[in-house]
Amino acid sequence: AELDRETCEVRESSKCASEDLEDAERELQRATRRGESGIQQLEASVTEAKDRVRQAQTAERAVHKQLFERLDDFPELRQLLPSGMPAELLPYFQESRSLEHFEERSKLPGISRNTLWKASIDGRLVALKEFRVDSSMIKTC
Repeated sequence: AELDRETCEVRESSKCASEDLEDAERELQRATRRGESGIQQLEASVTEAKDRVRQAQTAERAVHKQLFERLDDFPELRQLLPSGMPAELLPYFQESRSLEHFEERSKLPGISRNTLWKASIDGRLVALKEFRVDSSMIKTC
């Protein structure tokens, strides 16, 4: 029950932090486009929002790690994880992270059903595979 509550709290916190970042970025874009003053303050707000997103995601990773470590002993915890998520991907999954959270994104060349990206986050270089999903694709047997 404690882990269930904690999972819900970190998901909500991460979602709110991501929404705040989107709002801050939108405000900065709007002000830049209109040539308004206060751009530096808005840039600082975006930086602070990114920091809050990273903190929330760190907490989310910790909770996912706890869930993943207990799955064998408590299969009912599976309901707290994304439906249909392959078990081997669970240690890497971050529900609220989207492509926009990564810096210096660039598409990698190649023909594939899914887009491959080279990006960085927190100073680390990463490769990403983008899965575009809609509700009809999230069905489990």
